[in-house]
Amino acid sequence: MKGRLTMHMPDGDEIVEAGEAYYTPPGHTDELDPGTVLVEFSPTEELARTLAVVGQNIEG
Repeated sequence: MKGRLTMHMPDGDEIVEAGEAYYTPPGHTDELDPGTVLVEFSPTEELARTLAVVGQNIEG
């Protein structure tokens, strides 16, 4: 919607600007510029697995 998302992936960074659609495979970390607003749509099961990993990474 606005701002910029940088996805750090094993084979290099991908930058997504406002108004662009994207797909992110497993094995990445995200960096959002300040003020970035985005909307994500994820299948429920895949999102649950992703959030479990995010939680582990935050605790770790």
